[in-house]
Amino acid sequence: MSYWKVRMDSPEAAPYEFMDTRRVTGRQVLRPEFLRDLAERGRVIEKDLFVVGPEGKGRYTNTFIIISLSDQRGEVVFLMETYMVGIRIVGVRGAIDVSENLVDLLQDILRYSRDIEVSIIIPKGYKI
Repeated sequence: MSYWKVRMDSPEAAPYEFMDTRRVTGRQVLRPEFLRDLAERGRVIEKDLFVVGPEGKGRYTNTFIIISLSDQRGEVVFLMETYMVGIRIVGVRGAIDVSENLVDLLQDILRYSRDIEVSIIIPKGYKI
């Protein structure tokens, strides 16, 4: 299994590792409206993100977003890459089965869960 490595605020900071899910979720794109609705439910934090892909290469870091969902049962963190037409899940961190349809799972969590805490980390200068 390969991993994305994401550092926040400094290239020397300890990396967060996200399991690569592109084989499962690579073609599923969420519309920008989904991100706007999500931002209304939670808090948005601007940070410098430094992203290294599973291949070991640095990436354009202003195209990545981190979405954290937590409740009394635990926390799941999604690494997402933005495009002109929307966003797609490229990595996940936490107790989640990546063989599931992650896009449907994410939408169901947000649709039916009332006590969920949402945090979105965006690159500095990014507009939702």
